[in-house]
Amino acid sequence: MNDIDKLKPCTGYCQMIGAATALLSVQNSYIIFNSPRWCALTAERELSCICKEYEKRLFCTEAREADVLYGVEGSLKETIDELLKEEQNPTLINVITSCSMSLIGDDIKGVCKGKVPNANVLTLDAGGFTGTFDSGYQIGMLSLLKSAQLEKQRPKARKVNLLGICTAYPNWDGDLKELKRVLDLAGFEIGIALGAKGLSLEELKDISSAALNIVLVPEISLEIAKYLYEQLEQEYIVAPIPFGFKGTIAWIEKIGEKLNVLPYMDVVEKEIMQLELDIVDEAYTIKNLFVDFSLQRIISDLPSSLTLSFVNAINTCGIDM
Repeated sequence: MNDIDKLKPCTGYCQMIGAATALLSVQNSYIIFNSPRWCALTAERELSCICKEYEKRLFCTEAREADVLYGVEGSLKETIDELLKEEQNPTLINVITSCSMSLIGDDIKGVCKGKVPNANVLTLDAGGFTGTFDSGYQIGMLSLLKSAQLEKQRPKARKVNLLGICTAYPNWDGDLKELKRVLDLAGFEIGIALGAKGLSLEELKDISSAALNIVLVPEISLEIAKYLYEQLEQEYIVAPIPFGFKGTIAWIEKIGEKLNVLPYMDVVEKEIMQLELDIVDEAYTIKNLFVDFSLQRIISDLPSSLTLSFVNAINTCGIDM
């Protein structure tokens, strides 16, 4: 009975939801869940919590017993027709097959191409019983990159891509804006933020113009960085999102060292000096107001790499809390 948790991945953010999150980041991209209705409803509930707009881009074949026995072609064609009523010229159609339907062996891509020959179509198996949200995100993003037929370009020396952006993470857009701002202050050019909402397929083709891929969340982007290195010889660095002043400085210096360029640290350090004074003042104000105040326990729901980054920031902040 100790292994029963292995049979419950579909009750939360399963592999299918991870794949959908990655692919919905593409502009004008639509998802067809090739699955029973309850699978799709679970996914829709979670995805609509991430972004309300997503539920308008989700469809389902509503596979039934007959589809399991005789194939899902009829149901899939009907679902494609329903999708095309909503959007006549989709940029990308993604058919994500769930656990049970992946056992049948239908030619999903052939059915889709027959119905929409001029559309970009991705088909992938991402059932909840075979993986987690993290693996699903990488499966979805790798399928997208492989379909893009990327070509190697001459990289720009100070240009970087950000890997590991995920709209399922709280405040992802605010974090991304701050990362871009800090990198810009340090003199780096920002290329593609893979996973950010609204990315176009045309923009994606420019991913190879960067000299370095920064792996912000290795749990969902390390395999992507390895793929880009194999295909484009594009260097990458595992540098989780930094927290705190010291962590941010070390993060920028690590990127500069990998690129063999000097970041503009004087600008960054000047801003940090002012902010550091403000934060120290506020911290001691809190302690004066609440004499017994202390941080006894922090509960984190972040990926492990970001949790460690956060813990390191607390341990090195120099403020006794």
